[in-house]
Amino acid sequence: MADALAEVGHYAHLVWQFCTLRNVVVYSVLLMLARYVYNRLKLTNLPPGPWGLPIIGANFRLGYKNPAEALLRISRQYGRIFSIRFGPQLVVVLNDVELAKEAFVKNGDVSSGRPHPTDIGFSLRKMPAQLIRSEGQDWKDLRSFTLKALRHFGVGTREIEKVIEDEAQQLCSTLEKEVATEAGHQLDPRRLLNMAVANIICSFTFGYRMEYSNPDFVKIIESIRDISADTSLTNLMQVWPLLILTPAYSAVRRGIMTFRRMAQKVIDQHKETYDANDMRDVLDMMIAEVKKGKDAKIPVDEAYLWINVGELFGAGADTTINSLMWAVFEMTSRQDVQDKVRKEIHDVLGTHRPPRMSDRGDLPFTQAAVMESFRLRHPGPTGSLHRTTATMHIAGYTIPENTFVTSPQWSMHRDPREFKKPYEYDPGNFLNKEGKFTEPNGFMPFGVGPRVCIGESLARTELFVFFTTLMQRFKFEFAPGQVIQDEGHGHFGATYTPKPYKVRLTPVTH
Repeated sequence: MADALAEVGHYAHLVWQFCTLRNVVVYSVLLMLARYVYNRLKLTNLPPGPWGLPIIGANFRLGYKNPAEALLRISRQYGRIFSIRFGPQLVVVLNDVELAKEAFVKNGDVSSGRPHPTDIGFSLRKMPAQLIRSEGQDWKDLRSFTLKALRHFGVGTREIEKVIEDEAQQLCSTLEKEVATEAGHQLDPRRLLNMAVANIICSFTFGYRMEYSNPDFVKIIESIRDISADTSLTNLMQVWPLLILTPAYSAVRRGIMTFRRMAQKVIDQHKETYDANDMRDVLDMMIAEVKKGKDAKIPVDEAYLWINVGELFGAGADTTINSLMWAVFEMTSRQDVQDKVRKEIHDVLGTHRPPRMSDRGDLPFTQAAVMESFRLRHPGPTGSLHRTTATMHIAGYTIPENTFVTSPQWSMHRDPREFKKPYEYDPGNFLNKEGKFTEPNGFMPFGVGPRVCIGESLARTELFVFFTTLMQRFKFEFAPGQVIQDEGHGHFGATYTPKPYKVRLTPVTH
């Protein structure tokens, strides 16, 4: 009898648990629906935009194949400013140069917030300041500190230019060795280009470059690739961060944990050899701040040093790598443009004198060729998300506090009012009537306002020097049998990445 009663009690408990769980789910859904209706009713002066569904928003209108083009298509229907919901989150999209400047420069004090950072270490405690994802005074202090640290170690000076020039020559020497092998006739350039660009970040962050064969370096590169693969602007993880714990984002989690492990290894080595009288690199300067405790100039946390290191790699390496890969892709696709670029380089520099940033004025077509690729194939085509920290008025509309605002480079860089041939690859978009290089008003690849990219000068130097050196030293052709789909050859993740392609390199005789 007792056993029967126990079994009945067990099943009754299960039924009660089921009912409780069901009620929690039902009440949660009703609460979200009520919040959705309330928000829709109280917001009466928003820019027009496409309708979305409760909870999941209008993400289905964008898809994942090319969300940037989808935003451009929506702008053609609703105009230069429209609103849309990513999940339950309201987003205002600006597709006009002057509106972007009004929002991010004139109103920069209220549009410089970020989506609230989440702890990608998978705990629920508040995250420390981060260079990309923080806001307010913590972010301002960290940005100021990072700028000073970068300048201290040569970024923006001739010193870092020399580092980039030397790495470009090392890259080309390694490529020549690869070409000499049988595998060199079917070469995927991403691996070596990845390492060359990432080594620039290593030089001032870790204080040294890494050999391309270093297994730890390979893991760092692979982790950055995994992190950026499935974290696009339109991904619901932007508004529901805990989705990172689901199987759909296993690659992102793996990338984060791998990078954390590799970065922590370097951090621990730095701590062991730390000398307060000898600041070797940016990491040493961060460790020095940690040791100051409450007297630190920036809100740092020793357990999260790896995150700020990761943000330097993510912002400084991943974007430039993809921009360079796209530039090589464009040259390989357009042999006539590649030949013209190489002729200009050889006419000015010959076949042996390494290119320098000071050569830009004498190489207008070369500079136009790489910037035109940067325009059409921008690594962040959907723009970065800003968050309003107060109500903002723009173009006659009222943008409430806690709204995300973005200006997609894909749309901005295809504005027919700003570019001669907005939808075509044409270096002429960056050349004036006299054939001199000039940047159109609508070209804003690094953003504007307080959130302008902290690594702009570094990225410009890397793009020009690496691109010009590669074009000087090699002729690029697609490997036999390659099937290339021009418009469909990219993948949208955290950055716009070219799908893998293989090339055949022919060294230019010295």
